[in-house]
Amino acid sequence: MEVLRQLNLAGAGYILNSAVLLFGEEPQQRLPQTRVRAVVFEKDKTGDFIDRRDFEGNLIALLDAVETFVKTHVPVAAKFIPGQMRREDKPAYPFSALREGVLNALMHRDYAAFTGGVAISIYPDRLEIWNSGRLPAGLTVADLKRNHPSLPPNPDVAQVVYLRELIEKVGRGTESIVSECQAAGLPSPTWKESPVGITLTFFSGKIGKRFALNHRQLELLARLIPGGQIHPADYRVGLAAKVTGRQARLDLLQLTQAGFLKREGRGRSTVYVRTNLEPK
Repeated sequence: MEVLRQLNLAGAGYILNSAVLLFGEEPQQRLPQTRVRAVVFEKDKTGDFIDRRDFEGNLIALLDAVETFVKTHVPVAAKFIPGQMRREDKPAYPFSALREGVLNALMHRDYAAFTGGVAISIYPDRLEIWNSGRLPAGLTVADLKRNHPSLPPNPDVAQVVYLRELIEKVGRGTESIVSECQAAGLPSPTWKESPVGITLTFFSGKIGKRFALNHRQLELLARLIPGGQIHPADYRVGLAAKVTGRQARLDLLQLTQAGFLKREGRGRSTVYVRTNLEPK
């Protein structure tokens, strides 16, 4: 009890709900919103289930169980490199980024609502992590992709997770998710906030198949090597001179959404940087 009190997980002789969800053996008996639902879809939400699980347990047990489930169902491509004895395994998504996304959902969900929860949905071309939380006041979805302060909505829970050395508590977790996906040559993940919660979506390399690229976009990708960059004005003059400025901006937006480019900077300093993703 003294340890729990020092962690702000107990007071006045009572164990708080935060202690139950962090260390309880069966927290779902008291807090049903601690459950996590995980589903693998054959196609989209209208398709059949390949697998469906409901996980119960404390926060750390849930993290381990969900991580095992995700690793079971995320495809891994094996590649043999000439001159090396061992093969190189490349998962469809960086596992460390997925773990960070799951951990954030478990820590930051709204535990006050019995109707809340966390859901993992795996599709052929994307993976979604939903939680029933809200962004802290003053923080926007766009802020998650750049340097921002750490404002955990459940600070006592976050403190214990920090003491377990699972997070840094400096607001870099979401930035690392983005950078790891980009380093793997994948489209940048997205966060979407709605009245019912927040959804983090990871896109696989298959996302590029969705876009029928025009000749301007294909020419731009052919000219830029990975890491190379172009200013919007240079694209407008060099490759999109025969279309409107609006169409030129749409070209770059589509390439960014497809994961072929990533946007950096603001205003006049905006540039588009080529990723490792190649057109199918």
